[in-house]
Amino acid sequence: MAKNKNTRKAQLKRERKRRAAAKKKREKARARFQANQDLAVDPAHSFSSLSGEFDFGQSAVSPDVDADADADKNPEIAKWFDRYSAAKGNQRIEMVRAASEEDLDQEWREALFPETVYEAETGADPAQYVDLLEHLAESHRELYRQGLLWFLRSRITHYLSIDDTTSAETAVAQDADEMTETGEAFYGTVTMLRLANLEAAAESLVLAGYRCMDATQLMPWAVEKILHVIFIKHLRECIQAGVNDESIRMMETALQEFDLSQDKEFVTVRREIVGCVSGQSTRDWTEKQLSGDTQKSIRNRMLLAYEFAGWLNTQQSIALSPADVLSDLVLETFSREKLVMRDYFRGVPKTEFEAHLASMLGFMSLDRFKAPATLIAVEYFGDFLFDRNLIDAKSLAKTKSTVEALERQMKRVLKDEWSSFRFLDSLRPTEA
Repeated sequence: MAKNKNTRKAQLKRERKRRAAAKKKREKARARFQANQDLAVDPAHSFSSLSGEFDFGQSAVSPDVDADADADKNPEIAKWFDRYSAAKGNQRIEMVRAASEEDLDQEWREALFPETVYEAETGADPAQYVDLLEHLAESHRELYRQGLLWFLRSRITHYLSIDDTTSAETAVAQDADEMTETGEAFYGTVTMLRLANLEAAAESLVLAGYRCMDATQLMPWAVEKILHVIFIKHLRECIQAGVNDESIRMMETALQEFDLSQDKEFVTVRREIVGCVSGQSTRDWTEKQLSGDTQKSIRNRMLLAYEFAGWLNTQQSIALSPADVLSDLVLETFSREKLVMRDYFRGVPKTEFEAHLASMLGFMSLDRFKAPATLIAVEYFGDFLFDRNLIDAKSLAKTKSTVEALERQMKRVLKDEWSSFRFLDSLRPTEA
């Protein structure tokens, strides 16, 4: 793979166009998935419909390599891709590692990186794949930067699956300052870190994302996710300082730096949220107040969710960062067409809840860890509502039975992948 000084400019130009088109095609495919995750799920919407039909490994979400041997492609590159396509699992890792050590010219670098690194994840041993990423991060930083967000996500996923929080924190510290954009991989990584209670790592990644906001055109939901984590950070500091006028004033002053609205309406809502999470203000909710699609009922459910996060923090000793994620998962679960808050008051219905969980585990799902995390959230939420006298013992028992049954099913379907979610174990409810 020595430098080829005779590479034709026209050939190189066509190759670049082909790669750019392939990249654009991948980005469009991911965008379609992100817009409506349910479309990627089998119509039956059940665990049984998922079993045996999809690849549940990390490779299911890895970007694909467009390695078609076009007539105008450099023949040596085409031969390399032929060998790469025939290679399996860890063999691909070795090929990529060897290529990274070569003195490659620009044509070779653009042809191989980062796409072949993404594809090497398919069928490979996770530890060996992450070892490759660590090698690139340490020794070939310019190559690593090309796929930084996806590479960081793969590293964090692996580190959390083996309970190596130190490596997870180190990886974030290594990569956060070099972020130039956010994307699908970014938001899932932040959520995993928050669930694992790696608050400092999650917040440093979010601050890096905030710095990228001016340079990237983010959808409103993406901006909201970034600002929400920043708000929770300062909310936590406000509560730790003791909730009073001074600590709230300091919180609002800090939030001004991030352009969070200082309109009276928003300041009032944030004060309400502080009261909900700290436990200083609780309401005697009724089923009627929490049901329906009116602006009032939606707002009531939001405040209830913050009360739930505070309850998890104070009554279940769950740190505020993962508690906030669990409360968000509850809102997501019961804000759907076929699964609404009213269902909770009769006990969560198994069929509809199973369909929701299956949608999180569908083909190309990016945040599969949310499915087992949602089981945890929903079980806790039942205990919370019972504690608040919003549901009776019969409804609570039905919900717990549903959660237990679906967890058993999920374990059978996910098989070995279930062990990759062990970072959630510290959040699981324990029997009194």
